[in-house]
Formats: sequence, structure tokens, C-alpha cells
Amino acid sequence: MVIVVLQNFFGSVLADDCFELGRQCYNSGDHEHTILWMNEALAKTSEEQRNGTTKSGAITPADILEYLAFSTYQQGEVSSAIRLTEELLRLEPNHPRASGNIVHYEKLLLDKKGEDGGETDKVNLEIFI
Repeated sequence: MVIVVLQNFFGSVLADDCFELGRQCYNSGDHEHTILWMNEALAKTSEEQRNGTTKSGAITPADILEYLAFSTYQQGEVSSAIRLTEELLRLEPNHPRASGNIVHYEKLLLDKKGEDGGETDKVNLEIFI
């Protein structure tokens, strides 16, 4: 719904626009909406790459994944945060925080499984399949 309103008002909504909206949500501590906007930014980035409409200096999937992974972690979806961070490392092997985040997330996951035996995942990871 919001995308349609934005498109009607501004024309096309780009991956950079979705990323910036997600970043603003992240900066205000709204991780639920960060996840929604960053997923949309990933989809738009993929679409723009396929169409050849990516502008130079545009955000990259790695930029998006960093915010998406941490917000996913903040929402308690540790397994999904690990998978997203692994994808970030695949795209950017020398990322300065990703390896340490995975170690942290895995430790939390081990501790959490000790409490309840598992967890649920809400993040759509279809884009990596």
C-alpha cells in the first residue's frame, strides 16, 4: 500500500528509496519496519540489476543485508540473522563486523535452544534460494 502511494506521488520507487526508509526506521529503533523496507530494497535492487537501471553509487545488496540481519536479530529471529549475515559474508568476505556477529548469534542460539529447544523464523529468505 505504501509503495503504491509513493509511486503515485513521486513516480517510481527505487531500491535507494526503500533503503533510506528502512534506514530511518532502523535509526528510530523500529526493527519490524526496517525488515519490511530492507526486504523491499533487496527485491528492488534485484529488479534494477535485471533491468539494467541501477544507478552508479547505488546501495548494494551487502549494504541492505547488514541492516536486515541486525534488525532480524533484534526481532529475536537469530537463525535468520545468521543466514542473512552468512549471505552478507558471501557478498563481502572482508566485512568488518559480519564474522563477529555470526559468532555472537550462534552463541545466543545455543543458549536459547537450551531454554526452549528451538525458535521460529519470520524473515522471507526466498531471494537467496
